[in-house]
Amino acid sequence: MNNFFVLLSGEHPTLPKAEVKAILEAENLKFKILNETLRILKIKAPNEAYGLINSRGAYSHYCGFEIFQCKALMDEILGLAKKVDWSFWLKANETFAVRVEHVGGGKTKVDGLKLEKEIGGIILDKQPNCRVNLKNPNKIFCGIVFGEKFVFGLVLEKPRKNFLKRTPRKKPFFHPSSLQPKLARCMVNLSRASKQKILLDPFCGTGTILIEAGILGLESLGCDLRKIMVKGSKINLAHYKVENAYVFRADALRLPLTKKIDCIATDPPYGRAASTLGVSTQTILEKFFEKIDEIMSWKGKICLASPLKVNVEKMIKAYGFKVLETHTIYVHRTLTREIVVVEKG
Repeated sequence: MNNFFVLLSGEHPTLPKAEVKAILEAENLKFKILNETLRILKIKAPNEAYGLINSRGAYSHYCGFEIFQCKALMDEILGLAKKVDWSFWLKANETFAVRVEHVGGGKTKVDGLKLEKEIGGIILDKQPNCRVNLKNPNKIFCGIVFGEKFVFGLVLEKPRKNFLKRTPRKKPFFHPSSLQPKLARCMVNLSRASKQKILLDPFCGTGTILIEAGILGLESLGCDLRKIMVKGSKINLAHYKVENAYVFRADALRLPLTKKIDCIATDPPYGRAASTLGVSTQTILEKFFEKIDEIMSWKGKICLASPLKVNVEKMIKAYGFKVLETHTIYVHRTLTREIVVVEKG
């Protein structure tokens, strides 16, 4: 078990932390939350947590191995840096860079650029066979000033997730009701999907959730009642070279599946840009929960997006599901979206 720190995006007050926890739970990793603020989450977890959070997290910038934490005071920071056994973190002839950033605002007496140079000098004194490389280092040491605290650690490589290349208008098949890829990735994670399970999106639309699942190496199934959406989803999946998703035409209320499903992430149609084929969103969701019970495994998870006014939490009590968590996202004047994670049983 190691201590890790995660720099969260700060785009939403609850989703980033919930997503990190869900990623670890999906792989059945034991972990302990040590401390959390709006932008920093500190955890104790096995080594595998590092790669999982960096590769899967949508609302986390990066995860690092914690080396030390202290008050955000230059003398205290440098004093601790001098006590570190840098041979444990850097091998002979490796290159490195030191980066310091401030998050969360507030006044601080820490000069980031000066601190980078000072810590870099301390490391070189202890490891003279190593050298600084700011462009392409073997190791990146990151310091984060948040409030009156400072955390410092090792980040092997900052992840590149390229969400901007997968926004709705960048896809060859576009529909205005499509989810943003970052939220879709988060929903995949909140469903506790893993490589040992098959993810289902019964309202797949343009395939955004399936694409994000595929990029993570997860197998998925997607269906839609509309031929144009099935065809468009396949076009988008091919464009992003996702080969581990199978899309077919079907009614989400009459799914032709014989095996139990463990994970569902989905964004049913609602709003002016989506076609509900004359059926209200409320009715669609009520019938969905009534029918999905037949194919969900015990303790299976569903991550669902819906308008806040539908009140999914009240609706599902009659169908044998319980709410694990909810998150609200303001979209525009007429729509506040609710992300709900529910469990069968």
